[in-house]
Amino acid sequence: MDINVQKKGENLIVHLSGELDHHTSNLFREKIDRELKKGIYDNLVLDLSNLSFMDSSGIGAVLGRYKKIKSQNGQVFACGMNEQVKKLAEMSGLTKVINYYQNLSELERKL
Repeated sequence: MDINVQKKGENLIVHLSGELDHHTSNLFREKIDRELKKGIYDNLVLDLSNLSFMDSSGIGAVLGRYKKIKSQNGQVFACGMNEQVKKLAEMSGLTKVINYYQNLSELERKL
């Protein structure tokens, strides 16, 4: 898994590639938590367009970051889910608590 973090105003944009699963979810948690401690962000944006796979550990890691950003009165957005990731996100209820957009350009227009 590769995690690239970009700060854009009050938005923390995280570009993920590879797999977010039980092998990589701790890395994801640690990296995002470290960034969240550096400042207060209005939004956490997850660009999943290059994420090839996610399992329940990945869902749990995303939900944990959702709770952290929500406690700071922020929101979580995601974009670019492939069909497998989107299906898992829908089945788990993740899409009920995070805002989902087809791609990053569409999402950035809404922020």
